[in-house]
Amino acid sequence: MIVRACNHCYDTCLKEEHVNMMLESIRLDREYADICSFLAQAIGRGTPLAKVCVKICESCGNECKKHDHEQCQKCAEACL
Repeated sequence: MIVRACNHCYDTCLKEEHVNMMLESIRLDREYADICSFLAQAIGRGTPLAKVCVKICESCGNECKKHDHEQCQKCAEACL
């Protein structure tokens, strides 16, 4: 669900009128989606990396909640 929310936020934000003010959020959404996808698989194998994923999700959520767009707020909610 988190990966889906980050990808949706990323894709939708690229289409926003004032995309330049959201570049950091867009970049981070993409990176977090990739990292969380990998970590979800690793955690499923029993790796002790859960703390890393929590920090990444918190960072993404905190960045996205800075923006009032619906997709950003949904991504923040999923991550936090």
